[in-house]
Amino acid sequence: MPKASLLGVFAEKIALIRKIIFDLGFIILIVIFILMLVSEIRRDEIILDPIEIPEIINKSGYTSREVAEKLLDSAQRIGFEAKEKSKNYSWNREINQLGELGAESQIPDIQIPVAGFTLQKLTRFLKSELNIKTIYLSGEIIQTVNGYNLTLRNNAEKDVPTIEISSNGSVEQLLKLSGGEALLKISKPIIPTIQTYHQFEKGQTPYKLDTTYRKLSDLIDYCLKHPPANDDKVAYVLQGKLFNDLNRNDEAILQYQKALDLDPQYTIAYIGWAASLYSLAQFNEAFTKLQKATEIDPYDSTVYFNWCGMLNQRERYDEAIIKCKKAIELEPNSAVAYVNLGNALDELKQYNEALAQYKKASELSTDSQDSNFIYYNWGITLKKLGRYDDAEKLFKLVKDSKTEPQKP
Repeated sequence: MPKASLLGVFAEKIALIRKIIFDLGFIILIVIFILMLVSEIRRDEIILDPIEIPEIINKSGYTSREVAEKLLDSAQRIGFEAKEKSKNYSWNREINQLGELGAESQIPDIQIPVAGFTLQKLTRFLKSELNIKTIYLSGEIIQTVNGYNLTLRNNAEKDVPTIEISSNGSVEQLLKLSGGEALLKISKPIIPTIQTYHQFEKGQTPYKLDTTYRKLSDLIDYCLKHPPANDDKVAYVLQGKLFNDLNRNDEAILQYQKALDLDPQYTIAYIGWAASLYSLAQFNEAFTKLQKATEIDPYDSTVYFNWCGMLNQRERYDEAIIKCKKAIELEPNSAVAYVNLGNALDELKQYNEALAQYKKASELSTDSQDSNFIYYNWGITLKKLGRYDDAEKLFKLVKDSKTEPQKP
């Protein structure tokens, strides 16, 4: 074969290989784009755009994206704390279902060649067409004479008012102390409401209780007046539990009924209703509500450990043990269930078995007040066994703690 022909064949093969490489590269780019598009469409439903900031903040080392990410960090910390404290409550499911916050700054916006629009605009259009719920937030920080003001807006919900907070300290303090809560209030208000309920539940001084009560009442009212509406049942239950704690049980029952009107399968509303009935000395009716809750969801451990606690108070210890063991079977990491089981065993003079339950409860407890309650009961049982030195050690732990024992 002539040399020229060989060169021609070689050139054709090179051209073919180049075409294959080009085609493969193009296909890979298309696949990457589709994956990015799908990832964007499936992204968390709450998107925070970079926060507008004045030049003085920019010069101090912050960028708009960094400010947005710090706000998200603060909000996610609050969400994590609320989730941790809600382990023994059915509304923990609502927190889990809410997903995570996302920052627009975490995904770069990409210009699509020739098309004349960006990846961000395309994904937002597709989410809108597919009716995928997305909340878009924006905001800015301005410098004032006394410090800084942060303004946040919900661009997806017209009925949600703009939130403004101020700080006399640094930008860092503004973002860490109150910025995260403001971000959640404008996007997922039920999370700071749940967190505030736990703060109220653990309040130690009249002043703390009063200020937290007013803050909690305002947040519940905010939740019920503004989107998302699917959080209303949780807000009604929190309002009911607040009335429970204030011994306003008739009013509490009305709130639980409102929650059940929205969701007849909402077991935590039945648990709260039972607690109110129990406080009104309507014991059989209370147990009937708990039975109803187990029929709706036989795997809800919170029903059983609440039932166990009530049976303990009625001195029906054998029945209480059955309910506590069922709660532990469903949720082996529930400190509350173990301490209630220990109390029932103690009353039946099964002291060594009771000590084992208190020990397990103390290992699982992550709350100082709950731990003190466990130590106190543990110490009482030790005294009954004549182990006074061991009991005194536990009582000293309670005494030295800055928090008072509180029933879980």
